[in-house]
Amino acid sequence: MNSKYRIKKSVDTILTDIEGTTTSISFVKDVLFPYIRLNLESYLNENFDRKQCQEDLKFLIDQSKSDFKSLGNQVPLISSDFGNKKELIESAMVNIKWQMDNDRKARPLKQLQGHMWQFAYKNEIVKGHVYEDVVPAFERWISNGFKIYIYSSGSIEAQKLLFRVFLRSF
Repeated sequence: MNSKYRIKKSVDTILTDIEGTTTSISFVKDVLFPYIRLNLESYLNENFDRKQCQEDLKFLIDQSKSDFKSLGNQVPLISSDFGNKKELIESAMVNIKWQMDNDRKARPLKQLQGHMWQFAYKNEIVKGHVYEDVVPAFERWISNGFKIYIYSSGSIEAQKLLFRVFLRSF
């Protein structure tokens, strides 16, 4: 390895980003986010009665109320009537798309996206992308005892899903 790129012995941690660093920006922009938009309605309908989806929706409802208080009526509120599945899902979809359009980094949004991507990766609907030099670099750093941390607004689960395919150590 070129000595220009050697890591000092006093360093024990590597901090990296995802978009544009380990993964193509277009993968996130052109694959992951469109997957959410295209599959949001079917995902919410098919998983509505599952505990995880109910928790995601409750978290999103609370976030929409909080956002409405601080940002006003530009925020699409989500119905909290779990007895009216159609209305709740329709209002949730409007809010989620609004958040995505506004590049919101809200935890409830990231949590739902992470759960949807988990399904997509597991069923091989989406396959991760990392640059070809990332896997050898990560493996080298791990074998040399470095801790690797990712700085990202995405959920930790979504990050693990992306890298799990490529790294046996993750």
